[in-house]
Amino acid sequence: MAGARVGYLLGDPEILKPLAIVKSHVDYGMFLPIQKAAIAALTSDGSFLQQHRAIYENRRNTFMKKLNEVGWHLRKPDGGMFVWAKIPPGFTSSHFTKAAIDHGVVVTPGHAFGSEGEGYVRIALVQEEEILQKAVTLLQPLLRGNVE
Repeated sequence: MAGARVGYLLGDPEILKPLAIVKSHVDYGMFLPIQKAAIAALTSDGSFLQQHRAIYENRRNTFMKKLNEVGWHLRKPDGGMFVWAKIPPGFTSSHFTKAAIDHGVVVTPGHAFGSEGEGYVRIALVQEEEILQKAVTLLQPLLRGNVE
């Protein structure tokens, strides 16, 4: 459920009433299938997590290996579904992001996450391993400075 922010709050209904009022003015109901998926995830025994974790670990390892093969040496993330990549010299995060799109790969500029993110892009590991490897191949000209 990448991107779905699901949470709940427990407490005294009287104390929580002001929050409910504020939320009703700034929020809206979450799409029912997302709510049902969250309920299923939160009430399950969690066994699906091991398989899910292995999928992302394999994607990360495949992606990082391919990056190293083309000379883009990055810190291997300990977990999660994203790689934070320090961009090559001569680029801003925005410039690299636009150039990546021109080469067929979508990344997120680091500055979108605050000023400390400038100089990085965030790459999601949400695609199959073959597609992630192809993305590295498509980005390879940018790593050599061959930007049009």
